[in-house]
Amino acid sequence: MFKLEDELTVSSSGQFSFSFLKTSSDIEYKLVVSGVGYKSTESIMTPGSIVAGEENKVNQNLVPFGVVVFKLKSGSNSTTTDEFLFNFKNDLEGGESYVNQFYLGSSVDTMLKTEVIAEKYNKFNYILKRNGMLLNVSDSVFCSKGNTTPKNIIY
Repeated sequence: MFKLEDELTVSSSGQFSFSFLKTSSDIEYKLVVSGVGYKSTESIMTPGSIVAGEENKVNQNLVPFGVVVFKLKSGSNSTTTDEFLFNFKNDLEGGESYVNQFYLGSSVDTMLKTEVIAEKYNKFNYILKRNGMLLNVSDSVFCSKGNTTPKNIIY
């Protein structure tokens, strides 16, 4: 169990510091870093990792995140025998991936929603089998920090 000792606002460079007196008791410190549009991160400072009389540094990186909504829909040229295979491997820890999502027929209309790393292109691919022909498409979607980005895929 942890007790909140202090809340700090970081400098424009993202640095912060706090002081405490190391005692002989086995006390752990949990550092939780968060920001608007970023995934929170935490780390534990164990008594064995704290060096008395020295500056102890802990580096934590905040990852910007947003939300992508993949809207998968069969188009007007689709047939009842169409096969559609969708793949998205999420780079965001804890974000949902969609691997080998298989859809059959001409009445597909679904949404897949997940948090992703923002400020970058998130890659996905799909394979469409129609009339015995295969179409393999690789694409990406850019999501800005804190926003929801729809990605329409009509096949």
